[in-house]
Amino acid sequence: MTRVNYRALLRGCLLPPGLLRSMLTDTVPTAGSAPPAVGYGLGVYVYATDCGPAYGHGGTAPGYLTFALNGRDGRKQLVAHTNWSPLADTGIDEDFWSAFQRGYCDRA
Repeated sequence: MTRVNYRALLRGCLLPPGLLRSMLTDTVPTAGSAPPAVGYGLGVYVYATDCGPAYGHGGTAPGYLTFALNGRDGRKQLVAHTNWSPLADTGIDEDFWSAFQRGYCDRA
């Protein structure tokens, strides 16, 4: 899903209001997923950031890790991509997540 699609989704342009609300609030805990994901519902993860909840998805491909996070209104967005080794997977790399949050939360 591209930035524009997340923006349209979160602003209510793609789904009826009740379905969007369910997607973002009727989540299940992500006990089996690596932090910082805290909930998952109907295709969207909820992530705990230093500046509040963020919505989106992360993913991996051999050697890479990508996260796309969005604010609830779709205005705040950040996509980041980094090298990653599944052999050493203990969750998200702390330095990567720290840098990601600095950008997402507008902290220099």
